[in-house]
Amino acid sequence: METKLQRRKLELFVLERMFRFFWSLLNFTARLPGTVHDHLQIFNIEAKTRMKRKNMCEEVVFWKWITPKLLGLVTQVSVYHWSIEGDAEPIKMFDRTANLANTRIINYRCDLAEKWLVLIGLASDVPEKPHLVKGDAQLFSVDQQCSQALRAHAACFATFKVPGNENLSTFICYVSKATNAGHTFELHVVELGARTEEPGFSKKQVGIFFTPRLLIDASLAMEFSQKYGLISVITKLGVLFIYDLETATQVYRDRITSDPILLTAESSTTGGFYAINTRGQVLHATINDATIVPFCMQLNNYKLAANLAKRANLPVAKDLVVQIFQELFSQTEYKEAAELAVEFPQGHLRTPETIAKFKIAPLQLGQASPLLQYFDTLLTKSKLDAYESLELSRLAINQNGRNLLEGWLADEKLECSEELGNFVKRVDNDLALKIYTKARENPIVVAAFSEGSILSSNITPGPSSEIADLASEIEALERILSDASAQPTRLSYALLRSVTNNFSKVIGHGGFAVVYQGVLQNGKIAVKKLSISDGFSDELFVDEIECLTKAKHNNVVRYLGYCADTQGELMEFNGRCVIAEVPKRLLCFEYVPNGSLHRYLKGKPCGDEWQVRYKIIKGICQGLQYLHKIRINHLDLKPGNILLDVGMEPKIADFGLSRCFDEEQSRVFTKHVYGTPGYIAPEIINSGEISFKSDIFAFGIIMIKLLTGHNDYDIERWHKSLNRDCPQVKRCIEIAQACVDDDQHKRPAISEIIHKLDELETTVDSPAIN
Repeated sequence: METKLQRRKLELFVLERMFRFFWSLLNFTARLPGTVHDHLQIFNIEAKTRMKRKNMCEEVVFWKWITPKLLGLVTQVSVYHWSIEGDAEPIKMFDRTANLANTRIINYRCDLAEKWLVLIGLASDVPEKPHLVKGDAQLFSVDQQCSQALRAHAACFATFKVPGNENLSTFICYVSKATNAGHTFELHVVELGARTEEPGFSKKQVGIFFTPRLLIDASLAMEFSQKYGLISVITKLGVLFIYDLETATQVYRDRITSDPILLTAESSTTGGFYAINTRGQVLHATINDATIVPFCMQLNNYKLAANLAKRANLPVAKDLVVQIFQELFSQTEYKEAAELAVEFPQGHLRTPETIAKFKIAPLQLGQASPLLQYFDTLLTKSKLDAYESLELSRLAINQNGRNLLEGWLADEKLECSEELGNFVKRVDNDLALKIYTKARENPIVVAAFSEGSILSSNITPGPSSEIADLASEIEALERILSDASAQPTRLSYALLRSVTNNFSKVIGHGGFAVVYQGVLQNGKIAVKKLSISDGFSDELFVDEIECLTKAKHNNVVRYLGYCADTQGELMEFNGRCVIAEVPKRLLCFEYVPNGSLHRYLKGKPCGDEWQVRYKIIKGICQGLQYLHKIRINHLDLKPGNILLDVGMEPKIADFGLSRCFDEEQSRVFTKHVYGTPGYIAPEIINSGEISFKSDIFAFGIIMIKLLTGHNDYDIERWHKSLNRDCPQVKRCIEIAQACVDDDQHKRPAISEIIHKLDELETTVDSPAIN
């Protein structure tokens, strides 16, 4: 790959390209004499007017324009946003977490939607070696109002469309010191706020390798190219690393300047970035559109070459596209080959020859046939042409898939023609009539009408035993609901669809499922319908059932049964088109009337009477102690997964991420991040280590929520909302502080927590809230 690197002096016309709007606005900070207050002013230089001013009660240690009209202000304890529009005052966004204490703030960023924020600071790692620094960051969710501590030297947000998803996803990309030998730093790519109805994105974590003479180097900045979907990592000594976001594959590495880099800025118009070094030079780095695809092909990364061409809509020669297609096909990357054929401009690859090639491609174990993958991509991305419509209809009609054909016609996915109508007419006169009509074949339409009047007939459905069978299933489920000792059982999809009124009332949703309310004669139930996406597997479903079957406790939601039914879908097997079975995976539970702890705290952010909150804390402890005793690690404890019954007794729910440990196991390592941002233990993010102490960290965050209504770790500020004279409150503060310790070995076990609470079992008559 060739990069366009332009070195210029720090001249006005270059800076105007970098900052544009910001040239007309300047922000001045001055210290008021005799105080620690800062006096902030925003001036419009072009109009020679002062737009705004503000006396801050806190010292501003860092400020940055995070959008053209929004200024980010960082103080020693908090972060504010100040808009230049209207008369708005600075708005407090969040308080800094403890991991950023005694750090020098170097950057502050937000995503495009301003829903995610990240604050980054550096501090000396080894006092006797001040050039060695450690990086810490705070990731904050505006919607969830919670923070997650990260070990990071640099970070950026990315907006990217994951293959298979209809909507854009938001990612946090950051660089941290490596935990593995062989390299100094690691790049992490994590999806934020993943939607339940779309395929998930597996966290990416790869090493960043430095040459021996640059081992003292450290990452300084990161920029994301929206145009190309590439991440640039720039080090302080001027080394540039470029990675593909989707795969975390390294695309390029080179030293672009011999002078240290001071700062960088995105160049949205070119898809690259600007950088300024200590010599006053402005560097502009971007991708060479003419050479990037051949460069990736030289690396034998044909999938990346195809993806870059599609993302940036690059003008690629037809022979190169054909070569990429052939290489993807030979590597059995059929899905990627199909997407390239469908999405390449001018339709050069959408030919009968391509369909014939997919027809004879060998089947892959556990995957749909290559031909079906091709047609599925066509149906998803565009409308089929006449030849494609005829070939797909042959597959459907030959295997009695008329209902699928009707659906495609209704969705305007097929190009209707006389040939298609003639083929369909052999088996369905009415359907052929619709095709002729859409194709505007008037003479044939008249003839079809005549034949239709002669051949049409009415079919009256007869009685069925299905109604009686369904009634019997409902009675069996009612018996299980009434008898707490009854064993969970397998339930039919028809049963759960019936008792939920065709899944009409949603009572909750999470990262991988939607929960619906069901009604029986003797009570209500909750039905959890799992999203069958690329990240789903029956192995995970079986693991969740295993955990639920083992867990029987008053503080764990009661499990009633599961559904593992299937429904038909057109597939190809051994060269023939058949109706395959699509999995339907559901779980059934008791209905817990008071909803989740999250909803309770949202309505009452400071909680209710102390007795109620303490009861919830103690109940969660007892449920968690039981789970750990039977070797179940929950891994997704949060207020949304704690349900409250009529008497406000908590019940732990949602075991979709849980792991059953063997008797000898105390920890495992994983490449995937388990849990919800704000409740994930630091060791899971930093090294992928999972243990029972991971649940303890999440429980500590829940305790903080119950005590204060916030996720803030800063114990010193809790006195504003708590009666610290209450012994139970004091003890809970001590426990919560220990639970959220960054060092998992310093966190107490759940049995220790219960013992400490039992020591101070007293009745408190007055609320703990002042």
